[in-house]
Amino acid sequence: MLYVYIIALPYLAIVYPNIADAIFIGFILITTIIVIRGGIDRRVLYRTGIFIIVLLAITIITSMMAENKETAYSGSWTLIQLLIFDFFLMITIDSDKVIIGCLKSFVIGTYTMMLFVFTQTGVQLLSVLPTWRFGGGDGSINVNSIGAAAGWSVLILFLFYKQERKKFFLYLMLPPMLFVFGSASRASLLIVLFGICIYYLTSKQKASYVKLALAIFLLVLGYNIVESLNLFPDFISRFNQLLAIKNGIDSTDGSTRVRYQIVLYGIEKIKERPWLGYGLGQFHYIFQDEALAPHNTFIQIAYAFGLVGAVWWYGNIAVSAFRIFSYSNSHVFRWIAVINTVLVCMGISAQSLTDKTAHLFLILLFNSDVLLRRQSDSEANNIDELKS
Repeated sequence: MLYVYIIALPYLAIVYPNIADAIFIGFILITTIIVIRGGIDRRVLYRTGIFIIVLLAITIITSMMAENKETAYSGSWTLIQLLIFDFFLMITIDSDKVIIGCLKSFVIGTYTMMLFVFTQTGVQLLSVLPTWRFGGGDGSINVNSIGAAAGWSVLILFLFYKQERKKFFLYLMLPPMLFVFGSASRASLLIVLFGICIYYLTSKQKASYVKLALAIFLLVLGYNIVESLNLFPDFISRFNQLLAIKNGIDSTDGSTRVRYQIVLYGIEKIKERPWLGYGLGQFHYIFQDEALAPHNTFIQIAYAFGLVGAVWWYGNIAVSAFRIFSYSNSHVFRWIAVINTVLVCMGISAQSLTDKTAHLFLILLFNSDVLLRRQSDSEANNIDELKS
């Protein structure tokens, strides 16, 4: 199963963009060799493959209908590359062991990026640890991307710990948690908070709600301690500004207000072309602002692909997650459903349609759904054989 760890390599592209194409081609070649030797499960093609094909068709149709063909084709090509990656990833995931390998490889990729950042700012990190915030003014370090990867890694390691009860996973959570605070990325911490809450809310364990209440209490207590000790002041300041939204949108920071206005403008534009949208790459063109981005998955999809694309995207996620939560006792499959539920929640501030991490988790979800049905059919056949 060592080939699965090749999935960690694309995340190097975040800090080493010059080798991204080589990594992508290498992944496809290795996957192709594996599939030729092992074959492809038809159920995977019918479930995950149809999702990819329909999304590809919507991408092509909307790009052909776009006002600015150049930006539409450029934006569409970005998504098409991800869909190609999705296809080759899809045909490699054939068991829960492979899914576990994918999750571990994600953590490995995150640790690789964190090591890169440490080598760039290690001296600074060691000298000003309590107030440290990493970043690269020259653009060499993508702060938000690494912060988000660190947040997902903390959640993944938490899930491993809850299943295996090994303190090793708790220790592994500490470095990425440091990067969550160091990035001053509010979304990164929300990934962890949403993930823990959703895990307990969907858990079949006894007293799960009591454990959820205890977890929330400890998180609030920990936050207050960090704030009172003036640790990570940049992060605390930005997170407090987000919490100020309870007093109205005008009470928050400029970034939150701008994103709120973008959502309002986006909804108005979506109403003008509700069914198939404007096509990818048109958000900057319509608003005449190259720096403007949706910062919201629903707005990104509904604006580009209309309600047809949004229903296809969210509908597939909802069906697979609901089926897993309802019928699966496999902790691995339920992990993937939890992660994708968090992914949907984080759509309030992320653009999942063109995000590598989001596509990785989506393919894991759809293939988990296929594997669940395969296991159910196998158990039903065994019961029939025993009866006969």
